[in-house]
Amino acid sequence: MTQGEIIAIGAYRLDAGRRMLIGNGGEAELSPLAGRFLQTPAREPGKLVSRSDLIDELWAGNYLVGDPALNRLVSETRRAARAVGPAELIETVQKSGYRLVAAPRGEASPPLADRRLARWAFVIVVLVIIFVGLNLLIDGLMGLVWMLRHPD
Repeated sequence: MTQGEIIAIGAYRLDAGRRMLIGNGGEAELSPLAGRFLQTPAREPGKLVSRSDLIDELWAGNYLVGDPALNRLVSETRRAARAVGPAELIETVQKSGYRLVAAPRGEASPPLADRRLARWAFVIVVLVIIFVGLNLLIDGLMGLVWMLRHPD
């Protein structure tokens, strides 16, 4: 990513050279570190970037400085996004990291919602298979018991 490049992130644009977050409500200046922070997940929008990868990239792996500072950067970036745009910019994935989503406020990001739906669908299919299998097993055993009791 070059310094003067403008990167589209959903309803936002990031001007890397000027360290500006641009939305339909105007522009918000980012600190140099917040600008670098946004460039990291912007390389692959929608992909989860772990906290450890961000700390490695921004603070050369120094967790004593990086961990609390990362929390401040996320807050700073979210404030800037709220000031200039209609959408959430960063999704926190508990105990994992962050992803750029730029989903409208109040809605779940599509990737997370899709995964949850897929998980529930899988659970339901497995339960149906188990139920049908047990039903067939019981029917077969009942037939076997009947045959053993009535040998004619």
